Amino acid sequence: MAITAPRPLIGLAVERPALSLPVSIEVGTPDALPPAITRGGIQVVTPQVDDTKATDFIANLQLVPVDRLQVPRVVSQSVAANTRVALGTNVDLILVLSSAIPIGIVDGTRADLATTPVSAALPILQNAQVAAILQRTTDPTTLTADEKTTITNAVAAVAPIVESDPTRNFATTFATLQSLRSFE
Repeated sequence: MAITAPRPLIGLAVERPALSLPVSIEVGTPDALPPAITRGGIQVVTPQVDDTKATDFIANLQLVPVDRLQVPRVVSQSVAANTRVALGTNVDLILVLSSAIPIGIVDGTRADLATTPVSAALPILQNAQVAAILQRTTDPTTLTADEKTTITNAVAAVAPIVESDPTRNFATTFATLQSLRSFE
């Protein structure tokens, strides 16, 4: 890869030579083993695919958008988050649809919603006004009366707020919504 220095200004007689820098990209050694995919501790064997049939299938495929809420979410992994691992390290991921994840899996959420699927609450987070409020702050005490009303009205059908019950009051509801943002 060669990088040429900028041309001198008109009237200057100084020419700069091209600068050459070596670029190295390591893509693995030729003797590296292909990744092993396992399910339930048993290796998944890659099937042989007929290229002609696959090409025909793809050419005639009717693509439909997948709602991002239907995409499975990682709920567990064998290596702690933000941990560097060596190349080739096996990392087990457990992916689950949001419709199968109970809200109660997240600490500090409303007890009465413990068995409600995450997918039931995600439409609340898609409300543009609610999303903006949750994005702005994680502290419910900083909300205006109008913002509290917006959230109270948005959650009314799924999780009515009961201020006299600390497990269902506004602060707990707000914390629950904040926690559920990770599933969006």
